Amino acid sequence: MEKELNPYNIIFALDIGTNSVVGILGIADNQSFTITHSVIRYHRKRAMVDGQIHDIPRVLEIVNEVKAQLEQEVGFSLKQVSIAAAGRALRTLKISQNISLNHNKEITRDQIKVLEFESLKKAYEEMNSIQENKTKYFCVGHSLTKFLLDDMEISNPIGQKGKDLTGQIIATFLPEIVVESLHTVMAKAGLEVDYMTLEPIAALDIIVPENIRLLNIALVDIGAGTSDIAITKEGTVIGYGMTSVAGDEITEEIAKAFLLGFDQAETLKCKLSQEEEHVVTNILGETLKLSTKEVVEKVQESINLISEKISDEIIEINGKTTSAVFLVGGGSQIPGISKGISHFLKIPENRVVMKTIEDVEGCTINTKNLHGPEAITPLGIFNKSIKDQREDFIEVIVNRKKYKMFQRNNLKIGDALALAKINPRDLIPKDFNERSITVDNESKRIFSPGEQKAFIYLNGKIAGIDNAIKNGDEINMEPLFAKGGIKYSLKDLLPSKWQKNYSYYINDQRKTLNTLVKDEDKIVLYKEKKDVIIDDQLECHKECNSKERSTESKGKSAEETNKSVVSKEAAMDNRKTVRLHVNQTPVEIPSKKGSIIFTDIFNYIDFERKKAKGKLVMTLNGRRAGFVDVLKEGDHIEIYWI
Repeated sequence: MEKELNPYNIIFALDIGTNSVVGILGIADNQSFTITHSVIRYHRKRAMVDGQIHDIPRVLEIVNEVKAQLEQEVGFSLKQVSIAAAGRALRTLKISQNISLNHNKEITRDQIKVLEFESLKKAYEEMNSIQENKTKYFCVGHSLTKFLLDDMEISNPIGQKGKDLTGQIIATFLPEIVVESLHTVMAKAGLEVDYMTLEPIAALDIIVPENIRLLNIALVDIGAGTSDIAITKEGTVIGYGMTSVAGDEITEEIAKAFLLGFDQAETLKCKLSQEEEHVVTNILGETLKLSTKEVVEKVQESINLISEKISDEIIEINGKTTSAVFLVGGGSQIPGISKGISHFLKIPENRVVMKTIEDVEGCTINTKNLHGPEAITPLGIFNKSIKDQREDFIEVIVNRKKYKMFQRNNLKIGDALALAKINPRDLIPKDFNERSITVDNESKRIFSPGEQKAFIYLNGKIAGIDNAIKNGDEINMEPLFAKGGIKYSLKDLLPSKWQKNYSYYINDQRKTLNTLVKDEDKIVLYKEKKDVIIDDQLECHKECNSKERSTESKGKSAEETNKSVVSKEAAMDNRKTVRLHVNQTPVEIPSKKGSIIFTDIFNYIDFERKKAKGKLVMTLNGRRAGFVDVLKEGDHIEIYWI
């Protein structure tokens, strides 16, 4: 690539690490790029801890040295820079959340989306609750990793049926202070941040391109203080992790074993993969001749510890071992580390591979001090800045309030709603929720109208929770239960079979089919039947009793009839009564020839029977009664409309 460098075609990438600051310059052409200049400067003191800036002036001093050296070499000022936040500053949470289902209906994609973003909202809340200093965190990525349908693991619940669905996500967060401190240093160095990414994303993108992310691969960046992990599967990054053991563990063991200063031990560690024999002078002034094998044997326990911790974290994120592991970073050169990881992951040793800049396709390196696996991250930042010409953070408006979000691929409306703490369950269309009503004293389950759902607007147009968003977008949501509840009538709610010949009660008040219904209303239906008009039935039963008495009279002899005839006055004088309790009130009914039946009581109580007012309930001594049931002394009767 023969292009003259100038301020308009140069790309400046800066990797601010725990031990050093690496600056590289280069130019891009189509699908390839060339690194023309590189400068490495090491921190003189511990200004960086686990990838986070702790001493801004000291870090600024090293950044200014790198920038000044590069400007001197190219002959013009550098104004814009691409940077990355350290993966070791990431925090990862594994969150499970469940939703109840209608077991008669198939699970839909909308329900899965709601479950996903409700899990993300829960992750935000948990991340904020566990941070004692109330540090603000950005979500930089999340993935659904597992589903349980009625406590049984299932890969894809869409189309299935069940009562309870649980989803598990892995969500990764970045502290806002990490971003702010990086921007502060860049501004003080006279640089504008043109692009920002995450270190594990940068390394992953250049070593594990999209065309092989269908495979289950773990990328492990073994640095000085931590080992950062990113895992791909089925075409995407499913999670990030970090262990607090890395190269410094080996350095410290070497220093203890051979009585060396830390810097001497670090130099010896870095040469273990390059030379077989080493000569060092310890703090006692003794000259030691050491072989690589001898040094490795002394630190084997630490190598095993690092290998085991990395393997455990991979299995924790992935749920099982991965198909392969790619190692980058200076610590990946430690002899025996790849063998240890393959042992603990129980995969063949040839599937744990160290990657160097020589493995990067489409890259030409025209500088001598950029080499090995430790150069992968600065190259990755450079590469990502070419591929992703976008802002590092975007600002969106949700229900008239502004929110800042970390930019990443496939950022969706649901991500913004979760950040805004909007309850994702308000997004579920009402027909996903059963409701209970009472029909003729039996509990029934029905569905609310399907058209009743929350509306999401993206820049004034109807949208869904999986619509992509960009900087400046405005999102407004009208929740399902906004301002007094769902507005639909009984006619909208009830199936057609219950829209005729029924009486309707809402919260114990008689209503019509046009009455509006709220979500928490108690709804009761009673069947209207013509035979509940009591007067008609009374006449029928009186006629039956009359015929019965007539038949008895004809069967008697004339002599018996004559003997039984008495005056009307005498009959009235000798009449007795039957004492009953009707609706807990004492009632006396005169005894008569033949039996006293249930319908007789309506002549002795005040009860509206001309027009039905619902369903008539009649009980005799606590049991359901009929119109011709025989009554006797002391019976307890209940009569009422419902």
